[in-house]
Amino acid sequence: MQVEFDRALYLDRAGDQPGGGMAAMATLLRNIITALADEALAVPTPLAAE
Repeated sequence: MQVEFDRALYLDRAGDQPGGGMAAMATLLRNIITALADEALAVPTPLAAE
């Protein structure tokens, strides 16, 4: 899986230093990683045989 973010969301105008959106981007990325890990490590729920 590959996730890409527009650099303008987290870097300054010059594109070489963290910008005002860096903290929000880090939080978003952390939430994505956590959700993926939770899904990957979830115990499968048995399906009822019908």
